[in-house]
Amino acid sequence: MAFAEQLAELYDMEFQTQKALEEMLSSAVSPTLRNALHEHRDQTIEQTQRLVICFDQIHEAPKRSRCIGMEGLVAEAHEIMEQAGSPTQLEMDMALAMMKVEHYEIAFYTSLLTIARFLDLPRVEDILTVNRRIEEDAADLAQELLGEMLHHAMHPEKQFRW
Repeated sequence: MAFAEQLAELYDMEFQTQKALEEMLSSAVSPTLRNALHEHRDQTIEQTQRLVICFDQIHEAPKRSRCIGMEGLVAEAHEIMEQAGSPTQLEMDMALAMMKVEHYEIAFYTSLLTIARFLDLPRVEDILTVNRRIEEDAADLAQELLGEMLHHAMHPEKQFRW
């Protein structure tokens, strides 16, 4: 698959992520999770804007190509969240789904970054590196949130940030 086609799939992935984050925002209860989801949604919007620059760098119009992998992760997240028995369980499921999505995005960005280096596209490489770092930070935050939620669920008598 050509680099432009991979970039189009990545572009679609970010749009799917933005929509999923908006849906999760409507279900989140804790302020900490809501803030994390809101911030990452805004970052995702900025990431899609930077991807437009990548298209420009390779002399292609921005376009979306269906990202089936992300569709599967989003569908799995919906299914798991529908089965949650409590608001606490729902939020733990959302944090877990967020971790899975972020790690998929990290892998995708890393793959395209490798190709951009090979094709000697330094501006594209820089943009993909920035976007990947955002995904890495979001994955770390989701892991931290999930850990705090699990501690709170197992030790409700203790105070946690969540």
